[in-house]
Amino acid sequence: MASSRQTAWQPECLEDEKGFCAVKTLQDVAAQDFILTPGRYVGIAEQEDDGEPFAEKMSRLTSELSGLFVESHRLEEEIRKQLGSIGFNIEQEDGREQNHNISDGGRTDAD
Repeated sequence: MASSRQTAWQPECLEDEKGFCAVKTLQDVAAQDFILTPGRYVGIAEQEDDGEPFAEKMSRLTSELSGLFVESHRLEEEIRKQLGSIGFNIEQEDGREQNHNISDGGRTDAD
């Protein structure tokens, strides 16, 4: 049964696609000391140049990321507040527990 599977595979029917797949022989793998890391064989697909200068693109992207971090923190606090209002405490990044009490309307110890 295994031999029929092996004969069904025909490497000549496959094509290399940079960044996605590569068909290699045992000799190719041996030349790489039998290391099977895909990047050694597949490579990286070429990226199209979008025409935006690198410095401008990085400035734009880091600005966007900064805004996303601000929104993330706002949403995190809202989630903590909502969970606290139903009696669940979430540990903060600094290891402190934000204590909420259902009877005090969900206010934290810091309030």
